[in-house]
Amino acid sequence: MSTLLNRLPILEKVAESIGDEELRRCVTDLLREPRLGFADMEPRVRLEEAPASPRTHHSFPGGLVLHTLAVAELSRAVADVLSRVYGIEIDRDLVVAAALLHDIFKFYQYERSGGGFRVRRDSFIEHGYAVVAELVQRGCPWRLVETVAGAHARMPVTRRVEALVVHLADLVDAVFAEKLQEVVTDELVQLGVEPGAVPRIISAVGLGRLFEALCRGELGRILSRLKGQAIDPSSQPPKG
Repeated sequence: MSTLLNRLPILEKVAESIGDEELRRCVTDLLREPRLGFADMEPRVRLEEAPASPRTHHSFPGGLVLHTLAVAELSRAVADVLSRVYGIEIDRDLVVAAALLHDIFKFYQYERSGGGFRVRRDSFIEHGYAVVAELVQRGCPWRLVETVAGAHARMPVTRRVEALVVHLADLVDAVFAEKLQEVVTDELVQLGVEPGAVPRIISAVGLGRLFEALCRGELGRILSRLKGQAIDPSSQPPKG
């Protein structure tokens, strides 16, 4: 199994670092049981296998968890820098909690399609609204509800500066990963990889590792080692 598909426990470990007991319990409960209790809708992919987006950033199996991890770590770092430079009080626990949950129900929106993913035709609620509704139903702290909601939409910065921190971290990681994915994908296709096999290769090897190999001119060596494996770069993805 690929390394990306094993990263969900890392999110739980980050959640356990939250000092505020009420926030920590809410986040860990959601990560361990990411189910929508207010809607009669079942997911068609698992959280740990879902992409962050079917077509743009992190559009590979395990991309959602990877993006979430990056946003959580970035949010904490951004909060540290901005608090130190501007002398603003920023709740680090609230920032990390909101970062871990901001996209958690994206996996409900997706289904498998032709070896990749697509938005479900019967998807009726956007993930940002879904997580807010679920947080309210579970009785999570209102400050967390506000911060998660504000990370996705416009909110007066004087209301929850933590929401702006998470929003900026989200944007940074989305743009960063999309740029890396673009150049890695282009190079893999030029080396003869079937386009449909690229997401599986990224998921199995790792986006960062592939990018570094590209920069060193060693991408071909990695592809050679994948020959004959389940993620053979010359094979077509399974339909589904």
